[in-house]
Amino acid sequence: MRSKNLQYSFVTNLLFLISINLIIKPIWVFVIDRNAQLRLGFDQYGVYYALLNITYLFGVILDLGLTSFNQREVAQNHNAFTRLFGNIFSVKWLLSIAYILICIFFAWLWKYDEQKISWLLWLVASQILVSFIVFFRSTLSAMQYYFLDSFLSICDKGLMIVIIGYFLFFDKKQFSIQTFITGQFAAYFITFILSFFFVLKYRKTVEKPALNELKNIIKNARPYTMLLLWMTIYFRLDSVLVERLSIHQPQEESGIYAAAYRLLDMINMFAFLFSMLLYPMFSKLIAEKKSLNNLIQLSSPLLLSTAWIVCCSMFFGKIEWLQLLYHRNDLYAANVMVLVIASFFGVALQYIYSTAVTASGNLKWQNKAAATAVIFNAISNIIFIPKYGAMAAAINALITLTGMGIANYFFAKKIFQLHFDLKKILWWSIWAIFVLLIISFSNFISSSFLINQFLIIPVCLLLGWLMKTLPIKHFINTLKDNKI
Repeated sequence: MRSKNLQYSFVTNLLFLISINLIIKPIWVFVIDRNAQLRLGFDQYGVYYALLNITYLFGVILDLGLTSFNQREVAQNHNAFTRLFGNIFSVKWLLSIAYILICIFFAWLWKYDEQKISWLLWLVASQILVSFIVFFRSTLSAMQYYFLDSFLSICDKGLMIVIIGYFLFFDKKQFSIQTFITGQFAAYFITFILSFFFVLKYRKTVEKPALNELKNIIKNARPYTMLLLWMTIYFRLDSVLVERLSIHQPQEESGIYAAAYRLLDMINMFAFLFSMLLYPMFSKLIAEKKSLNNLIQLSSPLLLSTAWIVCCSMFFGKIEWLQLLYHRNDLYAANVMVLVIASFFGVALQYIYSTAVTASGNLKWQNKAAATAVIFNAISNIIFIPKYGAMAAAINALITLTGMGIANYFFAKKIFQLHFDLKKILWWSIWAIFVLLIISFSNFISSSFLINQFLIIPVCLLLGWLMKTLPIKHFINTLKDNKI
């Protein structure tokens, strides 16, 4: 596929992905998950969130980088599917058993009671299904079934909205943490069946697992395993440590951090769409020895500009957002939320440039940087969380994620010899200052906070188009050239 056609695929599938996710994901986050926290209380939800992050923390065991390795190999050569799928599928079931045992061991070590261990096991089962769903989706996107992958990306959350929403709004007496957890499991199980069916429908030829092939796959996937391990730790360790190490009201601190991180997770859902689309496209361009520059220049201004608007909006409206979402107005919780959301700019950098570096297979520098980030994050959290609680975790997350974003930017620049237009960077910086000023004075537009927020987005985008800092014209030309 030519580079120009890849840009076309990126544009059309990104528009489709954003459209369907704008409908489903906010409903899940703000209508279902948020109301579940309000119904259960910050302390009870804090327990659930800590348990959930334990499953995330050890989730690397479920994959060992095999999904990223598989996606890269299949994107570069579709025939690799026949050789890899059966072997990786078998390994993932063995890894699932190890994952269950390790999670149970740490739950016992941290002295969780029988009820919490029961909840943990349901969450563990859900994460196993998620791991397989992501593996199936990565295979479909690598084979360029982007629209099918997009459908599966919202299938689980769509089902959760229906299942959990019923108990949350129509059978309130039956709603509990147990209902919340088992509803998620049911949605993941149905999505698992669907995604497995689609993979086998479009690629029926699968070789039987072979021991020698398994060894080679695990060996070749080792750098991806280490990178996934480091990233999982510095993304999820803080949430567990807040609940474990906070001296004053640990469950309340965990609930506050969960409320802030929910917003980051929701924004990440959209940013993650970029990496899911870009990874197989980057892999294909690298295999064909073509430049990544055009695709990066198309995608990075979109994601980074969105990140800037979100961060500015959260900074100037932190109390209003907290009141709107969680019916609280304390400055401490608002500041925690602002710091967590501010780290999204660093995450956005990673979704573009880390994706490119990972697609190249040159993970040596990435692994060293990620290991350094883990050491810094763990030590800082262990020292400061006991005294400062969620605030310490939020500051450490901001430093860690921003640092990794900047590091990956320079790694990609060096590996791919990317060229950046200084004039465009200057204009983007000027646009960013204007956005900052527009949002800071947005409260003068009307007395309604929500109306102001909805108005400033098109204003900022229009300004970006007029200043030619957002590639809107590039988007339109790409669509016209391919006559969609």
